[in-house]
Amino acid sequence: MSVNSSTPTRKYIRAQKLATMLAVHRTTLWRWVHDGHLPRPVQLGPNTVAWDSTEIDAWLAARAGLEEDGNTSRIARRAPQASQSSGTRNLERVKKETSESSTG
Repeated sequence: MSVNSSTPTRKYIRAQKLATMLAVHRTTLWRWVHDGHLPRPVQLGPNTVAWDSTEIDAWLAARAGLEEDGNTSRIARRAPQASQSSGTRNLERVKKETSESSTG
């Protein structure tokens, strides 16, 4: 039996791997999803969720675009945070820097 070549193949990234890729804690991923900063994951099973790799690639490309415009964002490159609140503070700082540079 052959596979139809027009069948799209999707790749998914589980929370632990995505957290490692972004150098953040898994809790930070869920905070970003809740705050609307990260795409929502896909439900793969009753107890399994993962992020669509194409959505994550697009999200990272959008963030890279911010960096190219001079709005340096280190969220995707920084070391894991020791506490939950520091991840939120850094995200808010980056958002503030982005809005200040676009208005000034």
